[in-house]
Amino acid sequence: MSKLPLELFSAIFSIFQRETGAWSFERGSNLEWIKVTHICRKWREMAINSPNLWTRIPFDRPRWTTEMLTRSRTDTLIVNDHLDSLYSKNQASKFEALKAVFQCHLSRVGEITLRGASRAKQLQFLLQDVPPTSVPRLQSISISGRPSKTSDFVDTITLLENSMNNTDRLRKLEVLNTVRWDSRLLNNLTHLTISNDLQNVVKPSQAQFFNALRRMPSLQQLRHGLHGSTIPEYTGGSPPTPTNVVHLHDLESLYLSDTTAAILNVLDHIRFPPTAALDLSCTEKGSNPDFSSFVTKLQQFYPNSHAIPGEGAVIRSMCVIGDRTGTTGWSFELLAWSFVSTSPLLPKTPPLLRLVLSWDYPNNTILNKVMVDVCHALPCRDLAVLYFTTASYSETVFNSKAFVDAFGSFSNLHSVYLVGNELLKPFLRALIYQEPAECHFKAFPLKVLYKRLKQRSALGRRLEGLELRECRYLDRNGVALLKEHVVNVTWDGSDVVSSEEEEYQGYRNRSPY
Repeated sequence: MSKLPLELFSAIFSIFQRETGAWSFERGSNLEWIKVTHICRKWREMAINSPNLWTRIPFDRPRWTTEMLTRSRTDTLIVNDHLDSLYSKNQASKFEALKAVFQCHLSRVGEITLRGASRAKQLQFLLQDVPPTSVPRLQSISISGRPSKTSDFVDTITLLENSMNNTDRLRKLEVLNTVRWDSRLLNNLTHLTISNDLQNVVKPSQAQFFNALRRMPSLQQLRHGLHGSTIPEYTGGSPPTPTNVVHLHDLESLYLSDTTAAILNVLDHIRFPPTAALDLSCTEKGSNPDFSSFVTKLQQFYPNSHAIPGEGAVIRSMCVIGDRTGTTGWSFELLAWSFVSTSPLLPKTPPLLRLVLSWDYPNNTILNKVMVDVCHALPCRDLAVLYFTTASYSETVFNSKAFVDAFGSFSNLHSVYLVGNELLKPFLRALIYQEPAECHFKAFPLKVLYKRLKQRSALGRRLEGLELRECRYLDRNGVALLKEHVVNVTWDGSDVVSSEEEEYQGYRNRSPY
């Protein structure tokens, strides 16, 4: 092994460093990997002579900062830290170490990631004494957090631009609040995320916003409007023409969060591949919310309501969520995937489409209409799996007619997972009840199931079939109670609670009902 070349040893050490989790925002730096340098003199020499191993500076270990800057020699540095902790007790040395890197080594930095900027002044203190520096290696900047006060507003892009020259290689940019849509930092980006937490941030004009996008012809990911309204709304005039439409041929992911009018304005003025993943959050104000224009726009994206243009993909798995927002508002959320899910849990794969429509209105009439209209506008004819959930067990959110209107014509639909108070649906004839070890939604307790089945039975609508799988705290007596209100009950007999847990919970001495 001692005869292996230095490059191979360096690669092995890099893998070990990565596998041990050299750094995370949750735990800070982890220097366990450095123990490989203590195995023998040969390994130590090879590790110390591999500059790429020492480029991620551990600012939460200030005494290591200088050492790693030395060992990294002239290699490109990675600046990765959490700003909130800079103001905690005994962290002055950490802040000084981070500031020293910006003042003396900024030209070597290739990636900057600063999380938790809860005070806008933090970034200002960090960069105010940094002289304008050429950053020819810088490819990524990510600064995120929530300013604590309106008066704390500092334009992030202005601060960065004042301290950085020669940013031609910058491709990824994530920043808080800005009005600098003419900044050179926006040129030729492939990833752009702009978050807004302050209500008084001035919205860009039509020309500023879309001219900025034109300077990013290779944009792959656009996330804009997070936490606030910063997208220009349509102000009237003639519709966009081919000459003023922005073409984003490489776009893979689009996230927009704002009013319906603002999001429609953006969608009207940009063109992107039909394969791009969409995440759109629209809000409507007032007593008469209207999403008809948004539904029409969806139909334009999917003109035959069957196949996604250019690819032929279809929606085969879908999750529909209805929930209250505040005391009078409602929200409708839809997630869609192009594959058939085989699990009672939501797929972990990011959806190809996510829609969130929210509004203020005292009843759920609009909620049911929105569900029907949206599902008819999407390519759902091959829908096979449906996750249907509400956050409340005490009220029925979606009515049966809307459910049938939205999904009744999909002949390939074979699995429906219901969460919430939807077990009272009169069209439901059979049910599989399973309690997975982990679930994205609050578990539907067995006693609630029993209560719902008893109510159905009293109404003369007994469930025809009930299959019980992996149910916690269920024994033969509990199954017998369920059989009183269901025509046919099958139980796998499994008990997923360990004997120790049974004894601790007093399992055998109590009924789940």
